[in-house]
Amino acid sequence: MIASTVITVKDILASPLFRNAKLVAGANGVDRVITWVHILEKIHQVKESINGQELILSTGVGFSNKKLAINFLEQLIERNVSCLCIELVTYFTKIPDEMIKIANDNQFPLIVFNEFVRFIDITRELQTMMITKTNKMTSVLEAFSQQLNSILLSAHNLYDLLFFLHRFLNVNVVYVPAHGDPIFVPSVSPKKKNMVLQLFKESIDHAEALTEPLRHPQDPSFAYKSVIAFNEKWADLCIFSLGSNIVEFEHSVLNKCAIAVAQSLARGLYTKQKTYLEETQWINDWIKGKLADEALHQNLKLLDSPVNPTGFVICLIKFDVNQSDDYKFLSELLIQTSFVARSVFEQQGFYSCCSFLNDQISFILLDKKPHKNWQQRLNIVTEHLESVIFKNNNNPHKFRVTVGVGKNIDNISKLKQSLQTAQEAITIQKKLKVSNPIYDNLHIYRIISMTDRLGSLEQFIHDYLDPVIEYDRINNTDLLRTLRVYFECNGSKQETSAKLYIVRQTLYVRIQKLEELLGTDFLTTEKRMAIEFALCAYEFLSQGRS
Repeated sequence: MIASTVITVKDILASPLFRNAKLVAGANGVDRVITWVHILEKIHQVKESINGQELILSTGVGFSNKKLAINFLEQLIERNVSCLCIELVTYFTKIPDEMIKIANDNQFPLIVFNEFVRFIDITRELQTMMITKTNKMTSVLEAFSQQLNSILLSAHNLYDLLFFLHRFLNVNVVYVPAHGDPIFVPSVSPKKKNMVLQLFKESIDHAEALTEPLRHPQDPSFAYKSVIAFNEKWADLCIFSLGSNIVEFEHSVLNKCAIAVAQSLARGLYTKQKTYLEETQWINDWIKGKLADEALHQNLKLLDSPVNPTGFVICLIKFDVNQSDDYKFLSELLIQTSFVARSVFEQQGFYSCCSFLNDQISFILLDKKPHKNWQQRLNIVTEHLESVIFKNNNNPHKFRVTVGVGKNIDNISKLKQSLQTAQEAITIQKKLKVSNPIYDNLHIYRIISMTDRLGSLEQFIHDYLDPVIEYDRINNTDLLRTLRVYFECNGSKQETSAKLYIVRQTLYVRIQKLEELLGTDFLTTEKRMAIEFALCAYEFLSQGRS
């Protein structure tokens, strides 16, 4: 703890205004920190008036009997007050032995004045001391920030930052990564490690937000701050101080150090991923047809990949950019997305290797888990990327992002098939403006896309929808939408009229017109299936043209 930045009970006992005061109990608690001074007389005011770490001044006017005085003291201790000062003159003339015992048992300083004192003078003096200490704290924090920046701008590793935090605050430091073993600085016994990790677990369980350094719900000697880089939590930075509480100043230092660790981590991840992407350009060569499948297989074998994966999948992430967009920012975003994605893929049981070219990241995924839930796990990945990368409000450029996941194949020799279906998934989604990245789940749109490639899609639409399309064009109506909604509601007239915001009679007129144009049998199973396919196909082509 940096003593010069906080006020303790020991400090106020040494001030001139307390020269005639006497510490009658709680001598072991004189290192308690004081953050505010408060005059309090009524027992019922304790819960609503106290935040913790206050020095309480009282004349004892509210203590009509010993029981009330003891209850008042117990409430102050429960609310984490730093000390109690009582004037033993008019209303309360003697401290009961029971109060002294309670104060000693809880290491709670109990101070008495045996003569009249002006509480206003004490309040003013303490507030002046607090302002001085606050200014000192600001100066020390500035010095800490400068030293921290010096470390960041020189060759350093994670341990350098953790050791600097430990040395500066004289507290124990623990770095708990999201994946991997915690790092203790300095090293502690296995028993103490388990104790600290249990405190951390309890703190996480009670956490409601990650924006500020968080305290343990019962133990004020422990605090932690999450290390956030690229909108992703990579670790937690914890401090604990045996025998003393973590105070506001130490929380400020912890916050600054967690940000520094995040910056160092982000820089290291960025550099490492950039180098990795340069070394995996052969993936792009394979996609462009410049690398034979056999060469691709050999390159995959050279990587630290699983020996017997349960499946192979290609995943593509494509960013739509305009010429006015900042390509430098896009390049940084691609690198950021790639290593965040690789981390989440790993969490979901996929070994991944990737590369990017222009506005697309290409992943080759090797599944290390049972095959049956691979789609569910990939959906978790895409949802995570959607929340932390694609919809990040801090990004100055709102690139439209499309993810395409190809077929999961059981043999690496068929990997080209997964690539082609991943590309097809992106094409279908962009044309239809739907969001369903997995090719296997695009269902009827796959048939539409294949039919379109054969060149017979427009003729099929003409055969089944042309009368309605022409009627809408000539009469400026929207029968086609009525038809689509009618099918979506499975022929329910009540539900259809509600969705179209029209009365039932109007819907009857429209259905009658559809029967004239399409035939009275347009709801029969075979014809309805053909018309619904034509409606999807019409939407597919319309979106493609727009």
